Amino acid sequence: MKSKKMKRQLLSATVASSMALGLFAPPLSQQVFAAEEGFKDLIISEYIEGSSYNKAIELYNGTGEAIDLSNYSLELHSNGAETTDKVLALSGTLEAGEVLVIAHKDAGAEILAQADIEDSYVINFNGDDPITLKKNDSIIDSIGQTG
Repeated sequence: MKSKKMKRQLLSATVASSMALGLFAPPLSQQVFAAEEGFKDLIISEYIEGSSYNKAIELYNGTGEAIDLSNYSLELHSNGAETTDKVLALSGTLEAGEVLVIAHKDAGAEILAQADIEDSYVINFNGDDPITLKKNDSIIDSIGQTG
């Protein structure tokens, strides 16, 4: 049995390589990791920041149950700000094992073909702009640090 550290490294390497290839489906190793670790909530499974508007965020439901997205939001914290008014409220249901892809509305055709939601307000980040995933106003995952 692999240690948690090795599993996380495998997950990180898998996510990084799928980002480099522009793939959006959760890799098998990620699905196995989710089942073994018992994710309790949504996670940000991919972050894509390419040239121009080629930006996207992928959320993965590894909980084993359908999730009501109306309790969730994504927030953009420009330049690392602690607070923000750039909020994307989510809606609908995300089935177990499925992903939700949110892409910039002006992204390339390959990215938009994978997108479930197109947005230019929150999905308008660069390297110093943290993104937080919130459930009922509590941060449950993030890319970068606020504040």
